[in-house]
Amino acid sequence: MPKKPFRVVSDPEIAKLLVDSAKRHILRYLAEKQLTQKMLAELLGMADPSVYYHLKELRQAGLIRVARTVPEGHGILQKFYEANAMYFIADYTKMPLELRRYFIAVNLERLRGVFSILNALRGTSISLSTQEMERLAERVAVVLVEVAKKEASSSYSKSHPVGREALIMNLYGEALRRVIGENDDNFSSASGPLRERLSVLGFLRLSQTA
Repeated sequence: MPKKPFRVVSDPEIAKLLVDSAKRHILRYLAEKQLTQKMLAELLGMADPSVYYHLKELRQAGLIRVARTVPEGHGILQKFYEANAMYFIADYTKMPLELRRYFIAVNLERLRGVFSILNALRGTSISLSTQEMERLAERVAVVLVEVAKKEASSSYSKSHPVGREALIMNLYGEALRRVIGENDDNFSSASGPLRERLSVLGFLRLSQTA
């Protein structure tokens, strides 16, 4: 079964698994390589029983699967696991408040990283208030799901870099581009200053925002 580039998670109970740091690391490793429980334990520096517990929950939630089995001595089958998608995205609008806070924090850090790179490369500073940053991060979280649903197809994976990090960067880049180009009055206070600054720097043509 081919691996999907993205999977949108709408069930809050499954999304809770994405908040757990150990499970996130497991999904990251299994997105790019098939690994056994023992291999994961060594990579994570965790005991086998703990890794088994995480694998069990992830498998029950349909986030990972057994990709293949290899016979070992004494009739034991070694299981190799893999993720069912390269990247899992929680559907922000369907999450309870406590989960929304977590995913907004993740998007805030990504946005700060983008703006820090702009500052390093172009010597420019994006001046947004805390409230504007939060509104921008919230809008990105919503649009991110829209982009993932549209582009989670075989044609997308064939026409874009297949590496997990490249897929994620392309996804976030497209979501941010769409948010910056929006003329929605509900989000103009967040995207307006950023749109104007990027237009001046030549990153965004004014015709795209008209």
